Amino acid sequence: MAVGENAQATLALERLVLLQPDNAGAWLDLAVASLQLGDRANAQRALDQVERASPRRRASAP
Repeated sequence: MAVGENAQATLALERLVLLQPDNAGAWLDLAVASLQLGDRANAQRALDQVERASPRRRASAP
């Protein structure tokens, strides 16, 4: 994906996770797109959210 397209995808994914904070797939896509742009801090933040949003993790929570 070209940098411009990746930046647009990142913006769209940022909006999506605001609307659907439990969407682990969107958080993972955001992490990948952020890494491709060289934004490691945002990628790590998104990966942290993947873990929180994971259905398996929610199912095992008390």
